[in-house]
Amino acid sequence: DAIAVHQAGVPNVVASCGTALTSAQARLLAKYASEVVVNYDPDSAGVAATDRSLALLLEEGLTVRVLRLSGGLDPDLFVREKGAKAYQEALDQAQPFFQYLTARAQELHGKATPEAKLASLNFILPYLSRVPNNLIRGELIADIAQKMDVNSGVIREAFQKAAMSQQEAIQQPALGVSRIPSAEAMLIRLLLENEAARQQIPLLLERGDLVEEMECAPIVSALLAMIIVGQDPDLTALADRLTEPQQRLLA
Repeated sequence: DAIAVHQAGVPNVVASCGTALTSAQARLLAKYASEVVVNYDPDSAGVAATDRSLALLLEEGLTVRVLRLSGGLDPDLFVREKGAKAYQEALDQAQPFFQYLTARAQELHGKATPEAKLASLNFILPYLSRVPNNLIRGELIADIAQKMDVNSGVIREAFQKAAMSQQEAIQQPALGVSRIPSAEAMLIRLLLENEAARQQIPLLLERGDLVEEMECAPIVSALLAMIIVGQDPDLTALADRLTEPQQRLLA
């Protein structure tokens, strides 16, 4: 792979000669360069090697980018099949490390739920905590939170605090109230957002005496009361009917 990339016109290329990069190799690289582009094989072992290597490079204060070649090809096959120019172009477009890492976290965990976002942030955090410069780390925190669509002040604050203090993980933030079960959260969203659901679901719930069994019964009851009298289920109006802990849970 290294020989093929050299022949493609990238002379400043080295192979780690093993699955994992070592601390000694990272220190050696830092003597000769300020930026490193990592281009391992695209198989699962290569991806895992990339993830492990990057933390070591970050600790040396190197600027790191990640090159993921299209078509599932390793560097040698890519150069042979697509040519030197295509490799050079791919190299120029290599992702900044934390952009790559954010994409990897979303591939593994997603960001559709608070739990998924928390898992993704905890995937990123050990790498972020190894960035030695506080200012750069702070800028990365803001960028990652934006890309992960972390709007919750509680999760964002916990992530920021953990990253700045170089923790390896953050726990589920304490909100002072129990979590809404996912099925009940889906029900609340439907009643708030879907007109057809508002016409059908209240009768079904009433017929089965189901609301009393719910963990968030006060929220659902208040929502149903608004729907029954023909009031638009506006979030602000709904919150006015709830206690402060219930408002936080709804939020």
